[in-house]
Parts: sequence; C-alpha cells; structure tokens
Amino acid sequence: MSTTGRVQPHNERPAAVWSSSGANRGGEARRAELRRDFIVFQDGFPTELGIRVPREYPLIIGAGH
Repeated sequence: MSTTGRVQPHNERPAAVWSSSGANRGGEARRAELRRDFIVFQDGFPTELGIRVPREYPLIIGAGH
C-alpha cells in the first residue's frame, strides 16, 4: 500500500468527482432542480412539529447467553 498521496489509476475518476466540490455537476440549474425536488418530497410528510419522513430500519432482537 502506497502512502505517497498518489491516486491509483483505477481510482482516478472517483477521486476527480470527489475533489470537484460539486463543480461541473450540472451547474446552477441542476442544483435548483434538486433543491426544488427535495422540498417537494419533504412537503409530503408534514406534522404538527415540522416534517417527519418515514424510514425503514432493521429491528434486531437478541437473546443473552
């Protein structure tokens, strides 16, 4: 394993996306579209206290030894 900071060839593309800080990912119009869609999604789950988006999660019940 190299610790020189060089990105291995098979990781160059993901590293470029990760390092782009959101630049060149569809621009301002795409950001505005995603923001609008997120707000519309959240608005579908109103409660008296704000927003509550239902989530699924595993329930694991263990038994002691």
